[in-house]
Amino acid sequence: MFKKELLVLVPQAKKYVFFVAICRWISLLSHIVFVFVFAKFLEQLLFKQNLAWLNLCLVAFLQAIVIRGICEILQSRFAFQASADVKQVLRAKLFAKLLQIGPNYADYVSTATVMQLATEGVEQLESYFSGYLPQFFYAMLAPCTLFICLAPIYFTGSLVLFIGVPLIPVSIVIVQKIAKRIIAKYWNSYTGMSDHFLENIEGLTTLKVYQADEIKAKEMEKEAESFRIATMRVLLMQLNSISVMDLFTYGGAAVGIYLACRAFYLANISFSTACIFILLASQFFLPLRSLGAYFHIAMNGMTSTDKIMAILQTKEMKDGNTVCSTEFKQITLCNLSFTYANKKENVLANLNLDLQDKGLYALVGESGCGKSTLANILAAKLRNYSGQYLINGIDSKSMTRQSLYQNITCVGLDSYVFKGTVRSNLKLADADASAEQMQEVLQEVNLIDDFLPTGGLDSVISEGGANLSGGQRQRLVLARALLKPTAFYVFDEVTSNIDIESEAIIMAKIYALAQKKTVCLISHRLANVVPAKQIYFLDKGKIVESGTHAELITKNGPYAQLFNKQAELEHYGWGN
Repeated sequence: MFKKELLVLVPQAKKYVFFVAICRWISLLSHIVFVFVFAKFLEQLLFKQNLAWLNLCLVAFLQAIVIRGICEILQSRFAFQASADVKQVLRAKLFAKLLQIGPNYADYVSTATVMQLATEGVEQLESYFSGYLPQFFYAMLAPCTLFICLAPIYFTGSLVLFIGVPLIPVSIVIVQKIAKRIIAKYWNSYTGMSDHFLENIEGLTTLKVYQADEIKAKEMEKEAESFRIATMRVLLMQLNSISVMDLFTYGGAAVGIYLACRAFYLANISFSTACIFILLASQFFLPLRSLGAYFHIAMNGMTSTDKIMAILQTKEMKDGNTVCSTEFKQITLCNLSFTYANKKENVLANLNLDLQDKGLYALVGESGCGKSTLANILAAKLRNYSGQYLINGIDSKSMTRQSLYQNITCVGLDSYVFKGTVRSNLKLADADASAEQMQEVLQEVNLIDDFLPTGGLDSVISEGGANLSGGQRQRLVLARALLKPTAFYVFDEVTSNIDIESEAIIMAKIYALAQKKTVCLISHRLANVVPAKQIYFLDKGKIVESGTHAELITKNGPYAQLFNKQAELEHYGWGN
């Protein structure tokens, strides 16, 4: 089981794999020399009462210890270097590929799977490079070396042992066919359980609110039990294969010992030759037996390799070479359609819209109509669409992603607040921002007074903004966006699930921003889009009507019906 793609992927590990194999081979040679000298010494001592070989035997013994000790130290160092290179290179390539794919990498692979592959998956490959590959080459060298050394003194026995060596690789090949299927199921169960576990943890609050946490807990129990069974099957397969390999290893050694004893009994070989065979017979098989032990680790590594290679071979959208303009005078979508990976139905179908220079534009509609998908396309997060997305008449696909990200700001309900301080979070928008600039944007969103008692810009922020209220968190995200002026702003449900005061502050700032920038607002609450220059109402991935608020109310279409329904519910909620 040998994959050339892996050596191509991590070429710098080749030399260390070779060095480890050579160290093991040199160690074997020193052992062979010692056995030859020791056998001759025993023969001289027992049959001739001659101690002449004693000094030579002691020298051979010492050289074997020293050489094997040095080889062990070098092996460890080379193996460590190989594994360090593998981990560094593979993780770097994996994350570089995810960066190339862009923010929509989750369409190709789940976050939990990436985490599993980047941690345990890469660790399994570490064992593959530092253990399995060197042993693979050493296991090929060892029987050949032993045959060359032993054939001149007892050809028949050497040939029998040499012919018996392939029995272990044959057993490994047979086991591999079974193991590949079992380990594939194990990894699928492992990553599937990880995906669901992460999803349930992230949505634990929602599950608690809807009292669905117990249902999900039972589902997790079933998945955990399935994973336990898959793990036990892997262990059972490994134990069975080890038993088979042990049978061939010790059976082969026993055959070699029997042949040597029989030949000595028949006076076909000398005592020293018989002694050499008895001591070295097992060495024909032990390297391949050790290879079999590494094989099980390698199988896990191969399964994770297939998944890593699938990610690395994912065809991402090629980056453009045109630099995006710093002024957006016109944004146009022409017959734009979009389908998520592994989905058949279009999320967006033949969309056409036109956003002129400056002003507030709104995308509204029922949940699941494609608003957030369209927002991600406008923010250049999703690029694998059909049709055209033009900025100032130029196709956005021809523009570099970096220049697009520098000129488009997207703020959503799930925009992340990082652990650290207010200052460190704001610095993400502009690393060179002064304290005065940061305080100014905090003042604009009415946050400066909230942070003054806790240290101002040095106020501590928990992971995900857990120590902030929903409104404070969203206002901090907005302040971060305001600190980096761009040509185009996309606000996707920024006021969902926050207090009324924070919503009013955020919307007032968005309205003010729209006076001098092009702003696209996605909102479930239609009262927020009333001042919009143009409103687009989406239904099942299509724009079914557009116009100003007054025009759409006059039409009495889907927008007017939804607006009136929301107004009634809000009036009812206020007791009017």
